[in-house]
Amino acid sequence: MRYTISALATSEPLIEVLRQHLLAVGAPNEAIMIASTDRNGLSLAQVSVKTDDLDASQSYRRAMELDGGTQITSSEESSVLNVIP
Repeated sequence: MRYTISALATSEPLIEVLRQHLLAVGAPNEAIMIASTDRNGLSLAQVSVKTDDLDASQSYRRAMELDGGTQITSSEESSVLNVIP
């Protein structure tokens, strides 16, 4: 199972706080993604982290909640191989 946890950040300092806290709780730097967007004149960034570890995904979510990330979402992806006999 693959887990993706995402949060919106409304300022540059918050983006860095989220990134640093994710690193502090064990997220590998290469698993952290930041995508910026402009919505109605407001700059937002989506900070996401991916992991295969359920416990780690819960830790990352708690870190984002504590740091003030908004609209936090978690999603699960399963990789199923279709085998044709």
